[in-house]
Amino acid sequence: MAIASKERMITFAVIGLCVIIGVMVFIAVVYQGQANGMQSNFNTEKAYLQSSIDQLQNEKTSLEGQLSSLNAQVASLNNQVSTLNGQVSTLTTENAKLTAQVTDLTVQNEAANAWIKRLQSIIEGPRKQLPVPV
Repeated sequence: MAIASKERMITFAVIGLCVIIGVMVFIAVVYQGQANGMQSNFNTEKAYLQSSIDQLQNEKTSLEGQLSSLNAQVASLNNQVSTLNGQVSTLTTENAKLTAQVTDLTVQNEAANAWIKRLQSIIEGPRKQLPVPV
């Protein structure tokens, strides 16, 4: 009976070990399934994030191109402003010269008009003094 009891104990121990191994296998399979699901979710999220990164890189490249183009336009406009400022300066100088010439010509015109009036008075003066023929 001691042998049967030992055999029974061994049988229960083996059955217990099998049950424990079965439970552990079941838990391992469940965890493996969850791990595979999580890995799949991580891979999907990674692909989405990489797609977003690529899209943002493309937008960045496009915006850098636009910025470069705008900087070139700003440089061109600054050159045009410099050119126009030079033209304004030249025209201002020319205007000052022409204004001075107008002033000089006005003074000369007034002097000439004064001369003309003086000459007319000289010419008219002797005529008034001449006797009128009868």
